[in-house]
Amino acid sequence: MPHRRAAAVVRFSSLGDVLLAAHVPSFLRQEDAGRRVLFVTKARHAGLLRGHPHVDRVYALGERSGDPDLPATVGVIGSLGDLIAGMRGDGVQEIVDLHRNWRSSLVRAAFPRAKHRLAPKYALRRRLWVHGRWLHPEPVPPLLRTYRELARLDP
Repeated sequence: MPHRRAAAVVRFSSLGDVLLAAHVPSFLRQEDAGRRVLFVTKARHAGLLRGHPHVDRVYALGERSGDPDLPATVGVIGSLGDLIAGMRGDGVQEIVDLHRNWRSSLVRAAFPRAKHRLAPKYALRRRLWVHGRWLHPEPVPPLLRTYRELARLDP
């Protein structure tokens, strides 16, 4: 059976960031209703995605800690290599990297032919808001607006 087009959303931590990132699968489905959406996160946050109507499978980084509450949709629980191997079997054609750290860059590098979407971090602008307000930096856009733009939806 051929796989539908699959997109992997990568956000490893923290709790609040994973909760905000849980909107992205819905945004991706609005863009393309036939797309399969996979979510890559840490094992301790995999339970947050239980019952999410737009997440087809969760890939959880880390060891299964005997948590019976992990959703049945968890595809792979293990090391980064295990996750990448499982994602290859799911035919990932697009990676939406919301984390942009060394671990998520390894996931992106494992899929060189996949289309990569990277969320802007606005690190300098955020630091200017904290430490250099007299410079009147441009405000950082709300995170959900950034995620909607990443999914190519009107903000």
